Amino acid sequence: MKSFQLLISFFLIINLNFSLSAQQFFNSSDTLEVIASGYDQLLIKHKVELNQSIESIALHYGIDKYDLFEINPLLEEETKISNATILVPLPLESLRKLSPAFGADSLYHTLLYTVKAGENLYHISNRLFRQSMDSIQVRNKLDELNVAEGQIIHVGWLAKFGIPTTLQTKRLKIQLKQNQINQTIYKKQISNKELLNTDQGSAIKMTENKSKDLVCLHRDLEKGKIIRILNPMNDRVLYLKVMGPIPQHLDPKVKLVTTQYVAKLLGVLDNSFYIKTQY
Repeated sequence: MKSFQLLISFFLIINLNFSLSAQQFFNSSDTLEVIASGYDQLLIKHKVELNQSIESIALHYGIDKYDLFEINPLLEEETKISNATILVPLPLESLRKLSPAFGADSLYHTLLYTVKAGENLYHISNRLFRQSMDSIQVRNKLDELNVAEGQIIHVGWLAKFGIPTTLQTKRLKIQLKQNQINQTIYKKQISNKELLNTDQGSAIKMTENKSKDLVCLHRDLEKGKIIRILNPMNDRVLYLKVMGPIPQHLDPKVKLVTTQYVAKLLGVLDNSFYIKTQY
């Protein structure tokens, strides 16, 4: 009996410390807004509290601080971040879909998602948050399956202790090192140019190509050159190395051909997609 009481006391102390540390990191809202930058990446809007640093935020969410710089391009190490809003990756594995146990709700953030134009409940539940429409419908007390643009949906919970690094390493992420190398080469490549070539149009992916290199085929650029690719649907940017010309038998309207892996990094599902280029 005595050992059981000690176990209960230990559990209460752990939970108290856990709750206090969470409250020290978050001292305002119990809710967090979630946005989707693509089918493969969810982001949390984190409002920076007083005395929080880039390092403490990165540690709390289980990521490297340079990941924060990559996702928040306007963010710099010397930037005063007090009261700023920072985007942080949210791995689906860290999202709790079941209501917290009675009395434990103070240990969790409520995650809210704002419906965008053209979205429906199936897209939000199945494709973005990987849960049943019934669970979303019951949690939000929806009488119908229809949702409207601007409607706020409760999609789950996130533990206030943060996100383990092991979950963040599982999420899909751009090859930062190779992309940064290509970006450096690109900057040298365009340094002497007075006017950059800009273009937009369709790109296609080669589904049979399993390469994980940041490469592409282009109609005009010579082999070895680096081209900047933007997916305007989610503002993702990649710097790709040109490996050769686009085959003649393909539609002349195709501006770029790339691999399935590159398309995935750009957040693209379809075989044909729209891009903007600069070189």
